[in-house]
Amino acid sequence: MKFILFLFPLCVLSHSKDTLHIKYGEQLTGFYNNGNNNSFYINTASNLVLENSKTKNNTICNYSYGQQTNVVNQNEYFFNDIFSYKLGKKLYAVALVELEQSYMRSIHLRSAGGVGVTWNISKSVSITDLFLLDETDYSDGSLLYIEHNSLRLRINHSFSKFTFKTEMYAMPDIKQKYFRFRSNMSLGYKLSKSVSFIVSLQDAYEQYVINNRLNNDFNLSFGLSISN
Repeated sequence: MKFILFLFPLCVLSHSKDTLHIKYGEQLTGFYNNGNNNSFYINTASNLVLENSKTKNNTICNYSYGQQTNVVNQNEYFFNDIFSYKLGKKLYAVALVELEQSYMRSIHLRSAGGVGVTWNISKSVSITDLFLLDETDYSDGSLLYIEHNSLRLRINHSFSKFTFKTEMYAMPDIKQKYFRFRSNMSLGYKLSKSVSFIVSLQDAYEQYVINNRLNNDFNLSFGLSISN
């Protein structure tokens, strides 16, 4: 069902008579330690935007992997697809599909879908408010089903050779005492027209965790990004 929902916006865009604008970006960050602490961490982030005058489809894929002393301690995957339809000058109706897997938080599969609205405050800042149905299948066999609100802030601002990007997700549950938060931030410095040096920060908090996992995960890494 979620695969069909993902294909629907692509069909709408492909049948539009407007000019289709395509933007993409690829980011690779990480670190490596050798000595008393043998560890490494890599993170890849891909972004594809398809847009015309009325509709927009924004797809984000993040993957991170880490080892410490030859033991895997991170293996994370996050997929997010948002389809937007223009209602007014700054207002959009949106539909969302999300998939997530997390070794650190013992999440075998999390899937979510929902609808809402986006308000473009400016060219650089937007706020999205969504109603989501969320199902999480944990590695111990337990299942968590929640209905929650998702308030999202996006900032994409450039000044001189610098670019600052952030996406913050605050997700309180509507019926239960449950709260989730995710933040992805990056600061880039342009080395050329398409290549930038990137400092990336990721933070994720979940109120409910299993197997004595910590509630909060934080990553800081450095690398390069490529975009058109």
